[in-house]
Amino acid sequence: MSVSPVEWAALIGVGGAVAGAMVGGVITFRVTDRQVRAAATEGALQRDHERDMAREQREQDRKADAFLRIMTFTAGMDLWARWKIGALNGHRDTPEPQPPPPAEIMTTTALSNLYLSSAGERLLKDYFDARTNLSNAIGAWEKVVNPANVLAGLKALESLGEATQALREQLRAELEATRGGDT
Repeated sequence: MSVSPVEWAALIGVGGAVAGAMVGGVITFRVTDRQVRAAATEGALQRDHERDMAREQREQDRKADAFLRIMTFTAGMDLWARWKIGALNGHRDTPEPQPPPPAEIMTTTALSNLYLSSAGERLLKDYFDARTNLSNAIGAWEKVVNPANVLAGLKALESLGEATQALREQLRAELEATRGGDT
């Protein structure tokens, strides 16, 4: 049995087609595999990015909540101090607001240790010192009303106001830095 030249040509054509299909299949497999791996890598990067962004947002929210609690604490203390000074001067128009309880003082201190910069912690310490000085001045004033005690109470109230303002400015600056200047 002899193979004619036409049969050889047909055999070569079929062989070429089979080889071409195999090469095409391998190339298609490799390209598809590369695309699948790239998509998986991209998906993993996207998930990592989203997780990091969510973590950062939670941290910013915690910090904002801590700063709000610290500022609420200082505002409550300011309100009480101003009422107390006014009451000692004979102005008793409204009921006395209560000073923050000791647990709130400890919470404020703990939050400051967690979230404030060293400058913020220093300012909070200055605030607590001013608050203590004011409480002492009010105590002396309540015992004996004399011009020296009144002046000491007013100076202590002014000092508390300055410490409060400095602390609030620091808290705003730290919150703005945390949020990248978007506040």
